[in-house]
Amino acid sequence: MKLPWLVPGIRRPNFRLYRIKISYPTELPANFMLYVILFGVLFIYSGGMYDLVEKPISIGSDQYGDPALISQSLDRQYMLEGIVAAIFMFFGALGLYLMDYATGDPHNVRSASTLQALGIVISFISFLTLILMLELKT
Repeated sequence: MKLPWLVPGIRRPNFRLYRIKISYPTELPANFMLYVILFGVLFIYSGGMYDLVEKPISIGSDQYGDPALISQSLDRQYMLEGIVAAIFMFFGALGLYLMDYATGDPHNVRSASTLQALGIVISFISFLTLILMLELKT
């Protein structure tokens, strides 16, 4: 259907307005969900909930103002202490993962034994470091 144009000598513009289509993913990528879960676990392990609830945030200094890494009280923690402990917990989990991954391929014995030895060393070092941090705390 043609509509009449009221002004002579000027013609009606001929164009259409198209709807803008925005595409968005219907599912979240699996890696994104894995990273969100790992960040949440790191946040909880590092004492992030404690740091949010405890006011003021303990940055890490003793009563004289000197910097300190580990609090001397068992019921308190510094922010950096929690982050370092969480990193070593993740290193321990990485060592356990490497030991499990080494048992997956029975045909490549040399790389499997290397991965297993590396996993044992990483787990042992992270466990010792966490025990030393607890000893310094008490």
